Amino acid sequence: GDFSFGWQVEFVGAPESGWQAQIIAGEGQAEAYLVVFQNRALTEITAGENKGKQLLNRNIVVGFEPFGEVASGRSLNVGALAAEHGCAIILQRPGQGAALGAWRCPAA
Repeated sequence: GDFSFGWQVEFVGAPESGWQAQIIAGEGQAEAYLVVFQNRALTEITAGENKGKQLLNRNIVVGFEPFGEVASGRSLNVGALAAEHGCAIILQRPGQGAALGAWRCPAA
């Protein structure tokens, strides 16, 4: 499960039309961040001792967007995701403080 320290985030919407991340519980202030990642990428190795092999990478971060300070009751517009991409919301105490939790956007 999520390690949320009392904070809760729920998602409404759909990947095609865009997500809303709703902060439904939490004490005090937090800073919110949206992380967007590509689910997987296959790379052909063209030189060196691994030449001719393929390298599979997963969950490659391609976007990082700060929302600023948030509190319980705030709704964050995540937006629509490109095909084969996912996202997560991260909450932490202001000033690069303690992590409060991370919530992965629902799968397409």
